Amino acid sequence: MEAVLTLREISKRFGGNQALQDISLDVPLGQIFGLIGPNGAGKTTVLNIATGLYRPDSGDVLVAGQDVTALKPYERSRKGLSRTFQGGRPFSQLTVRENVQIAIEQRSKIERADAAHRSSVASADELLSDVGLLRDGESPAQSLPYGKQKQLEIARAIAYATSVLLLDEPTSGLSAEEIRLVAAVIARYRHELGILLIEHNMDVVMSLCDQIMVIDAGCWVATGTPAEIQIHPEVLAAYLGT
Repeated sequence: MEAVLTLREISKRFGGNQALQDISLDVPLGQIFGLIGPNGAGKTTVLNIATGLYRPDSGDVLVAGQDVTALKPYERSRKGLSRTFQGGRPFSQLTVRENVQIAIEQRSKIERADAAHRSSVASADELLSDVGLLRDGESPAQSLPYGKQKQLEIARAIAYATSVLLLDEPTSGLSAEEIRLVAAVIARYRHELGILLIEHNMDVVMSLCDQIMVIDAGCWVATGTPAEIQIHPEVLAAYLGT
């Protein structure tokens, strides 16, 4: 299948710490690719390199086959990349609805040049309804509790994405009901985007992902389907537990 995001032999060192070593992955359009591993394994570093917050020491980043390794984060976002962060980062002085509307308006500029990558979200209210925030539409974003700020972060990211959605622990700190809502939203948009998911909730990972890569201490351990990963001996030893 067409890969909307490719990382090819990515390595990154911070001082004496080898954060990533020759990591390669492909995120196909219409699939959810899970990236899991212990704390400190290098998962968020992968996202930061994919989005241009970090430059790799070696290796390449491609979006829809185009090399974007030298591009700045805002230039990559114009290629259709959108991401969430572990902590929500809304425009705090705007309302919940305005946060999503801004993302939709920015995305529309991209879609005129690249409309084939995905269909539009009908409206900000439709997306807010999807994530359970419709009633909070007129509330200041800064007034939301932590769980709802995470839901808003996901709504904004989906609203902006035209090809690749990168999710960094989208369910961390959420209640069981909020996790159910978030997982349902991710599943709803899976056919329109390529999604790279970092997540510690194994129920979410195993139920949503088509492929999963496991890394440990910055190194590749295994890649496979959820069924294959659950019985992989090295994964059991390094992460899931024996």
